[in-house]
Amino acid sequence: MNLIEGSFLHPATPFVILGLILPFLRGRFWRPLLFIPPGIAIFLALQLQVGRYWEVDYVGQTLVLGRVDALSLPFIVLFAFMTLICTTFSFHVREKAHHVASLFFMAGAFGSVLAGDYWTLYMFWQGMTVSSSFLIWLNRRPDASKTGFLYMMLLLLSSVLLLAGILLRERVIGNFLFSPADADFMWHFDWLILGAFAINAAVIPLHAWMTQGLPKATIPGAVFLSVFGIKTAVYAMARCFVGLDLLIVLGAVMALYGAFYAIFSNNIRRIIAYLMVAQVGLMITGIGMDSKMALNGAISLAYAHTFYNALLLMAMGSIIYATHDEYLARLGKLARKLPFVAAVTLIGAMALSAMPFFSGFTGTYLIFEEALKLQGPIPGPVLCLLLALAMALMILAGGLRLPYFAFWSKAIANRKPLLPLPKNMVAGMGMAA
Repeated sequence: MNLIEGSFLHPATPFVILGLILPFLRGRFWRPLLFIPPGIAIFLALQLQVGRYWEVDYVGQTLVLGRVDALSLPFIVLFAFMTLICTTFSFHVREKAHHVASLFFMAGAFGSVLAGDYWTLYMFWQGMTVSSSFLIWLNRRPDASKTGFLYMMLLLLSSVLLLAGILLRERVIGNFLFSPADADFMWHFDWLILGAFAINAAVIPLHAWMTQGLPKATIPGAVFLSVFGIKTAVYAMARCFVGLDLLIVLGAVMALYGAFYAIFSNNIRRIIAYLMVAQVGLMITGIGMDSKMALNGAISLAYAHTFYNALLLMAMGSIIYATHDEYLARLGKLARKLPFVAAVTLIGAMALSAMPFFSGFTGTYLIFEEALKLQGPIPGPVLCLLLALAMALMILAGGLRLPYFAFWSKAIANRKPLLPLPKNMVAGMGMAA
């Protein structure tokens, strides 16, 4: 196997290389190097051609490290641009360990999406589990250590289920191809693999790593986790389990559960975490429908959600940075002091609410339109009513409650002076908006 094969260079390569050499660099000028891998990834993503690349013979099987097709290519382009936005937002962080963890985490996302076989997927999947845990531990708060271990244990369970499914699948089918399961005849190993993907997609009741881990991560780390972790799981679901009726039920439950708990949460990043559960529920519902339009709606929503959810987490992280407070009840009257943050929060909230002319509208509309035609486990009109209720709760929690109480409600007395935001955080929010 050549490093460059058929004009293909794996987008994960520059992230891995810099992640390996970064700990050994000295001086003050290593941080600008962080922009090199995203720049290369964007260039490579825009040059990708459909095909199979970097095929490796392994124990009588062929591993495919680079499968580019109509499903993987949009995610690769999405991740490439998000690496630049996330790197910009985290540029002020001076701790090398944080950047090393994020570099390997981003590399794992690229590797998982481009994997053409389950062994390749497993290696990058496991790498994402380990590297992402450090984005919680490096917050260096007493509760971050405990939460980080809970996070890692749940995602290691995902890796164990995935490994068991891969081995059992190879014994029955005879290969490691990362290919769709038969939604009408699921084997035992398919259920194990589905369980692995469900954990990483924060499917109820396996969502605790998301709602507990995200608020404890570092401010930039939470953005990385929301962009690359859960979207990789959504991609895997769309790759393997399109048309599985169970996903419709699970997705509807996720949408209602996440939206309901977002209304009653007080931690501003936990509100976003529960809204992520709800929004991913919409995507999984679309994937479960045996419809090309519903699948397109789920992918479209995943694409849009990546941007506006990252924007909301950046905005909430900026509030925490400036005020040293993360509880909604203690915020308020920040619109005049943080006008740019207030503006981008409103943009993200309107996209989350699926308002026309904002990015979240198209995908949500397509999912609702196909849900109305559904003849599956939940009658179409009933499913539409459930999803509409979930959307109403999401609008209430993320579109109204969060912006109002953070920026316009009555402020508490004796608040400390706000810290000025680093320019790179402002630039990152501007790029995501």
